[in-house]
Parts: sequence; structure tokens; C-alpha cells
Amino acid sequence: MGSIELLNPKGLWLLLGLLPLVLLYVLKVRRRREVVASVWLFQEARRDLVARHPFRRLLPETSLLLQAIALVLLALAFARPCLRKDGLDGDVLAIVVDASASMGMKGASPGSARRLDLAKAAARRAILGARPGTRTFVVVDAGAPRLLGAPESATERTLRGVDGIEPEDVEGNLAAAMALATERLRELPGKKGMLVITDGAVTNPALPSSAGVDVRVEVVGEAGENTAIVRIATRSRRSTSRGADTVEVFGVIRHFGIGARDVHVTVSVANETSPRASRRLLVEPGKDVPVVLTFDAGPDDRGKPLYMQASPHDALAVDDVAYGLVPKGHAMPVTLATDRPYSWIARALESDDEIAFQRLGPADLGRVYVDDDALVVVEHACPSSLPGHDVLIVGPPPGPCLGVEVHAAVEVPKLTSWDALDPRFRFASLDGVKLAHATPLGDGSPLGTLVRSDQGAIAVDARDGERSATVLGFDVGDTDWPLRASFVIFVRNVVELARTHRSRGGLLPLTTGGTLRIPVPKGSAEGVVTLEGDPTFTRTVSAKGGFVAISPIAHAGIYRVSFAGETKRTVTAFANLTNVAESDPFRKDMTIDGTARGVAESSPVVHREWTSFFAILGTLLVLADVLLLTRKRRPSSLAKRLKNAPETPS
Repeated sequence: MGSIELLNPKGLWLLLGLLPLVLLYVLKVRRRREVVASVWLFQEARRDLVARHPFRRLLPETSLLLQAIALVLLALAFARPCLRKDGLDGDVLAIVVDASASMGMKGASPGSARRLDLAKAAARRAILGARPGTRTFVVVDAGAPRLLGAPESATERTLRGVDGIEPEDVEGNLAAAMALATERLRELPGKKGMLVITDGAVTNPALPSSAGVDVRVEVVGEAGENTAIVRIATRSRRSTSRGADTVEVFGVIRHFGIGARDVHVTVSVANETSPRASRRLLVEPGKDVPVVLTFDAGPDDRGKPLYMQASPHDALAVDDVAYGLVPKGHAMPVTLATDRPYSWIARALESDDEIAFQRLGPADLGRVYVDDDALVVVEHACPSSLPGHDVLIVGPPPGPCLGVEVHAAVEVPKLTSWDALDPRFRFASLDGVKLAHATPLGDGSPLGTLVRSDQGAIAVDARDGERSATVLGFDVGDTDWPLRASFVIFVRNVVELARTHRSRGGLLPLTTGGTLRIPVPKGSAEGVVTLEGDPTFTRTVSAKGGFVAISPIAHAGIYRVSFAGETKRTVTAFANLTNVAESDPFRKDMTIDGTARGVAESSPVVHREWTSFFAILGTLLVLADVLLLTRKRRPSSLAKRLKNAPETPS
């Protein structure tokens, strides 16, 4: 059912114009005396001449009727009459707009609009269709929901906020957005309503209800098909005979559609026009199809961004591309700085044929080139400046070392515990190990204790935010640990931890919607973040706790973080969508509080205005009256007889 309403009742004041209009037609015209030969032709006007009151009888005239009807129609046009269908009605209206990745899809038909554009149009209809005085506000669902402005009846500001919404490459969370809208509604008095606008391609189609809030859902967008890269990983194999490492790029392709689709998958390296590897696949609907593409990478390729693409592009382009980095070679660079002729650490490292081993003296660390990503192991010294990335200090002298205070040596300490959950001690037990000497570390409660004795901590994690650092407060040669397999396992674990940090540039794999955390080089207070391909994206982020953090990452792509301090450095990171829920273009059967009631294809708030109809009709009547008054009048029959009568001679 519906009801007729006037959105601007003040427009009816225009009807008061009927009074002066009628008055003009009943007032007598002021006469002027003229001398004529005869008055018999003016007998009908005699009555008005002799009348003693200023008004005459109102006669039905076409012009008066047209003008009166035109005035009524124009008054109705100013009053904005409309037919209001049943739907949301309240003093406060919250509009939740889904702006997740799937809202960037277009329909299958040529020239079709994005789903978000349809959602924005629906939001505009709801805002403009709300009754006068209704306060509205908008909540955007883009992973972490956000509020656009405060509840207000100022329509223009709210509409500008809606126009500025753009889709983000993140997974939506309608329940969280609805919770935010509900929380805001409960702070306001009056009857409350909530309109949720989405494409229905949601992770959880069961939406919650809100007590005291009339919740409706509008579903927008055409059904379509989409092919997506839902997983990517890279690794490097041992160098080939041609002197280049073999890079393997693993991907998983999924097609969301009715029939199978041919997909051309390529892998490219940054700043290159032709792909390094490619393969054509037939992807069945609803099935994950793995693909492995390999290519040889030279030393100049290491650490560069790479792109896996599925073509031709379809309804959602953002999931047709996945990003990664070319691994920095299979052989892990390890530098040992020691002045001892024999080293148990050197023996354990030399037994690993998957490392590039470099040995030099502690004094040579500042003079000999060391790989920026190398694991640097130092025995019986603790230089103030260390090259490479990860660090292992073994048996440092008393004094400060990497922020840890090294105390005087103690005799025959007994091991009491070690951190078996730390990756450096994975499968490496210290049970039964005996020590002749050790130097306790820290003040008795250092952060990141790895091994503890009855004399205090003797192995700690001394990371400084930029690098992983391990300090062993004892010489392994003064223990029986090298005679056990757990010692070799410990050394291998330290190398593998450094290899992991090297393969990802010190960063964890990142998906959109997460937080990008970059360790800050020494002397830097902030980092400048840019997004490849988007010249408008520039963020300056201050360091906190040894890191800069950018949250949330709203768009997939290659990010570069530049630091300008004592050590200038640029870190390359990447973020991928790789989200099955957002790549699936098909609608789910959505429910509110377990039922489908309130879920519709069109907006439940509809005002069908008749303003234009009444305005056009009133204007046409005014034009008709003008034509009636200005047309050439036909002569009367009496005038015709007088004109045709023969002249009488005088």
C-alpha cells in the first residue's frame, strides 16, 4: 500500500493567488465618456453604466478557467506531491553501503555500471526520498567500517559523501558495519531505520537484526562470471649451469561461472614488456586449478616485483593480477667474522651446501663487502656497526652489545630452561648440555630470553626492529654442545630464519585489509609510502616502536617505503586480494535474523514525485491562455452586415 504526501506543503500558499485573480474578473472597469452618433449598439453595456456598486456578476469565461487551473497546478508543483510506498520510515535513517572488492564488478551487458555505482544511486534515492526533517548518515563497509559524517538533515553534504565512495580491494564485513550503524542509531532519539545496500556477494549471508531498528536490505548488480587468482607463492631453486637461479611461481586459478573458460596465465618482472613465462589453462567452474611457471633469474632480478596475470580481464580486474617478489637467490649469504683458527660455528656452516659462505676477521667487517641480506656471525667480539641483515653474536666480551649488557663471566653455570617454541630452537634440545664458562646477559629480566641458567640469562633475542639478532653469552667451544646433533640443528635454524627474512624482504606476506609493518633503519624517524601505478597515493608515516605501520592496506599492488636517515633505504612490499569470497560474483541467499523478510531487489524507500507533471501541465495551460488572448478575433455577424451594407447617399 502507499500514501500520498506533500514534501513541501508550504507551496500551497500559492493558492491564495486565486483571490486576486477572481477579483480582477468581478471588478467593473472604469468608464470614459465619449460622444457617439448613436447608443443603440451599446444597450447591453447600459446596465453596467447605471449600476451603483463596483462589482459585476461573475461570468464563466474560458480565460478565467485556464488561469485558475494553471495556478492550482503550479501550487501543487511547488508543494511536491508524491506517492510514498511502504518502506523505511523514521526520524533517523542509517544507510550502510557495501564498498568491498566485489562492488567494483560490472555486469555482463556492454556499458553496464559498476555495482557500487548502482549502490550509490540507491543511496541517493533513499536520502532524497526520505521525508523532510529526517536525519540521515552513511556507513561504508570496506573491511573496517567507517562513518561518513554525522547524522543530519542537510541533504547536500550527505549526498557529497555518497558520491565520494569508491570500492576498496578488501573483504567486506556487513555485520560489523551494521553494528556500527546500530550503535550510532541508539544514541539518537526517535524512530529508527536502516537500509543496507549490497551486491549479495558476501562471506556471511546471515545478517543480524537490530532491536528497535527497522532493517531493510537492497541487493544491486547483475549476475556475472569471474576468474580470479586466489593464491600465489614464489621460491628459488639451486642455481643452474647457466649461472642463474630458477624461480618457481605457484598460483591457483578459480573460475566462478557456468561453463569452462580458457585463461592465459603469465608471469612478468617489473619494467619488462614481455612475460618471462606463460601458460594456457582450461579452468572448470568452481574448481581450483594450480599452475607453476618457472624462469631463470639473474643477479639483477633478485628482489624485483613480479606479476602473475590471468587474461583476458573480466568483470573484476583486481583479482586478475597477483603480486610477489623475485627471490634473492637460493644460496643464503653467510659471513663469519672470527679470529680463531678453529671454529665449531664455521664447521657447522661449511657443512651446509645451500649457503654462500664468507669468512673474515672482525676488523674486516667495515672494509670488505658483505651482502646486505647476509647472516653475519661474530665470535668473541661485538662491533658497534654491523653489515648484513640478521646477526648472531657468540661469546661477546663484557660490556654493551646490541643493547644488551654483557656481565662478567661465571664458572660452570647450570642450564635451567630454554625457549623451545622459538624457531631457533626448533627440534634443538639443550637437555644435558654442560658449560664451563658463560657471561650472564641483561639485568636479570631481559626482553626475549632464549636460554636461562642459574646465574641468569645466557642467550637472548636482541632484535632492534630492523634485524633479527641473537646473542649467545658463551663460547660454544667451552661446552659439549657441538658434540650433539642439536648444535647443528640450532645453526641450521638460525640460517633458515635468516633465509625466510631474506626471501620476503623482512616482511610477512600481506593480504589487502591487513597492516603493513616495516622495520625502520637506524636514524630514521618516518617512512614515505607510495603505491606503484597510483601517483596520488603518498603517505608519510611516523615510526613507532622501531616500525612504521600502514593500516589498513585498502588496495592491492606494489608498495615502496622510503627512509631518509643515517641509512637511506627503500623497502618493497606487496599486497594481494586473493580472497575467494570477494571474487565470487554470485549472490547469496541473504537473511535478516534467520528470515528473508526485508531483503529486496529494489529500495524499500520510494517516493514517486509528481512535481514535474504538475509543473509542465500548469505551464501548458498558461501558454494556452496566452494564445487565446492574442489570437485574431473573427468579426461578429452584426459587424459583417454593417460592412456589407450599401452606402446611402447623403
